[in-house]
Amino acid sequence: MTTPNIELLDQAIAWAEHSESLPQDAGVPRWDQAHYMAKADCGTTCCIAGWVALHEGAKPILDSDGDPDSLEVIDTDGHRQDIPVVARRALGLTSDQSGYLFWGSNTLEDLKRMRDNLAAGRDITHGFAEAA
Repeated sequence: MTTPNIELLDQAIAWAEHSESLPQDAGVPRWDQAHYMAKADCGTTCCIAGWVALHEGAKPILDSDGDPDSLEVIDTDGHRQDIPVVARRALGLTSDQSGYLFWGSNTLEDLKRMRDNLAAGRDITHGFAEAA
């Protein structure tokens, strides 16, 4: 059983909350839960998993146009890894927990509720009507 890294998750949620207010030239990705990592008019966007992977030192893989790969990064050991795998390990989550947390349609409120569930030792989906 892994122990969730609540401190890192708190940092990721704080980034997501405040990324929209940053200037476009701040050099910091903006939050977009629908994409692990993507190029946008405002620069780079990431979901929670993409931000965690970058925060933990992973490097984006760029295509011939200089746009980031939407699924893979180079980890700190120099290996290609899927973004959700890097983020799951850094956050100390199970595969099921990360699947729920990294879901593309999650709102900030969803992420905060899941964080609170993890911190309290509850199932990550506790209190969500659609969760099985």
